[in-house]
Amino acid sequence: MNSPSQLGWQVSGDDPCGQYWKGITCSNNRVTEIKLSNLKLTRTLPYGLQPLTSLTNLDLSSNNLGGGIPYQLPPNMQR
Repeated sequence: MNSPSQLGWQVSGDDPCGQYWKGITCSNNRVTEIKLSNLKLTRTLPYGLQPLTSLTNLDLSSNNLGGGIPYQLPPNMQR
């Protein structure tokens, strides 16, 4: 599973807080959690997570992601 459409996500720039996106939790129109464990995801973790300033929980466990952990994680991330 490597593409957003395989998760049921819209790839046309739609708002993950305005409709259901698997594994995404929002509060007040801000992404607060991304839980995508055990989905056979591959590739690398993106470095563009820092703008997700309301993100507190990121769970990508039990996948096959490569590369390192981004050095600039969202400022409020706790797990």
